[in-house]
Amino acid sequence: MDPARALTPEQLVGLTGKLAGLRWSWSVAELDRALTELGWSVAAGPTRSGVVLRVGLAPVTDYAELSFSGPAATVLSAMVTAGAVGESEEAVAFRRDAFATAVRAVGAVLGAPADRRPGPAPEVRWAAASGILRVRDGGVFVELALLSPEYATSLDEEVARLADSAAEPSVDEEEW
Repeated sequence: MDPARALTPEQLVGLTGKLAGLRWSWSVAELDRALTELGWSVAAGPTRSGVVLRVGLAPVTDYAELSFSGPAATVLSAMVTAGAVGESEEAVAFRRDAFATAVRAVGAVLGAPADRRPGPAPEVRWAAASGILRVRDGGVFVELALLSPEYATSLDEEVARLADSAAEPSVDEEEW
């Protein structure tokens, strides 16, 4: 994979600084102020579910996505790689290297992570001014996202519920 398809460590440090330093309530009503603080602009939307933002990190990613849930924003995410689809050695190595580079860059700004979550979609998290900063390899893209505290908690609760339900025997298993 072409290394130009991933943000450089310098770009990652700059993006981390902007996201980690952002201070806002996650209210959609404060979107304009948050965008001014970030130095970003609206590229498309807003719709009921979110807005696409122009962040100026072309050619890899010129856009970020801010998702809404009613009057609150939930997650602000920017892809730090172009897509690398599939499980070919090349795609996996590209995402793994980009993930490691992103984790090092964020760590250079924020220090040691608060949480590391291995697995098929590994992620590393840090505390930030307005929420949780997360680097995640979602299997196609590596993303850097700022999660609202409420959204991060709801994700964690959903994962715990799924783990609990997978551990409980079904009615059919109990009968046997």
